[in-house]
Amino acid sequence: MKTKWPGILVVLIGLGLLWWATPILAGDVGQFNRVVNQVDLLKQGKAPPLQAKVPDGVAVQDQVDTMAKSMAVVQFVDDSTMTISPKSKVTIEDYMFDPSKAQSNGTVKILQGVVESVIPTEKLQKKNIKIITTTAIAGIRGTTLVTVANPEGPGKPESTIFYVIPGPKPTVPGEKKKTSVRIRTYAPELMPNAPTVRFVADRLQKNVPLDQTIKEALQSGHKPCDLIKAAVVLGVNAQQLVWAFEKTFENDPQYRKVCTPCILLKCTVEALRALKVEDISEMQYVIIKENLAPIRGKITPADLAAISKLSTTGIEGTMPHYPPTQRQIDEAKLPQVARQIAASLIDAGASQAELNVCMNNLGVDFVNVEAWGELPQPESTTAFGQGGTEDLPPVSPSQ
Repeated sequence: MKTKWPGILVVLIGLGLLWWATPILAGDVGQFNRVVNQVDLLKQGKAPPLQAKVPDGVAVQDQVDTMAKSMAVVQFVDDSTMTISPKSKVTIEDYMFDPSKAQSNGTVKILQGVVESVIPTEKLQKKNIKIITTTAIAGIRGTTLVTVANPEGPGKPESTIFYVIPGPKPTVPGEKKKTSVRIRTYAPELMPNAPTVRFVADRLQKNVPLDQTIKEALQSGHKPCDLIKAAVVLGVNAQQLVWAFEKTFENDPQYRKVCTPCILLKCTVEALRALKVEDISEMQYVIIKENLAPIRGKITPADLAAISKLSTTGIEGTMPHYPPTQRQIDEAKLPQVARQIAASLIDAGASQAELNVCMNNLGVDFVNVEAWGELPQPESTTAFGQGGTEDLPPVSPSQ
């Protein structure tokens, strides 16, 4: 396999023979074909860690931790490769390859650090590879993706950057290489198998009134914010949700203390934001940050050298286009959505002064709302339905 990224090229040329000379053991989904300095392998994610070495196998649920000035390259059974930079933590959640159908399905979770994933186009006809961080999901359709997962720190919220860089050229003459990545916010509480989503979906399918569904969910111990988000991703109009909660409060005032207008506003905005999908292709990037819609832009040829250096520097290196500009942040605040929801809450009796504080916390200035029109609707009636997200099926929530 060849690639324009120099670091990967050296890896594959220098150690490719060793990889092919060593068969994969039953149960393994890949092998280390390069290990530099201290790399820990936690089998099934459990301590004590083993010191990884070539050609150790990697199985589902294994976690790979690279220390400072260390790196590793894992090659999977379908010839996909994953380069793990220094100070990174990666878990192989699942990985399956059917050679008879040239089909791969896999989920890799990047807890922190920088990882380059190369998904071959010539060998795989069907690809369903997902890269998950604590803030985002990326569905890869055959390309080269560099993922930067910045962990939370003092005064620094979690964020994820995806760079789609030039990958291997097609080996078949005249073949058109399909390169695209579908990205959305990762919210475990919005996954189709999340308890609150299942609870609300069951009640809606049985035509239980929304206010009764809300009351039953709260009585059953579901968190108010999870309940709000579940209703939104299942297709409930935000205005209908506001009025249903108000009806619930009228019948049971005790719930007003746990479902304040601020919670309704914040959680509805977060749900609508999580439903937003971004498709990016070669030489583009997307940044996912808390309380913001996805920020996207173009990669310049001059950025490629800096991105390639991340393979040896990790998250301590220079990341092109990060942090985003103030203009990008302002454009990603979704002010219209927040203002529309706030207007609905005021119509239902909420205090505008209280909502002013909530809006400021979301980074949006509240103004007099005239006719904003209808609230935006979810792109689908399910968490992963007909809104163009069929290639991102349910995944396991964070442990």
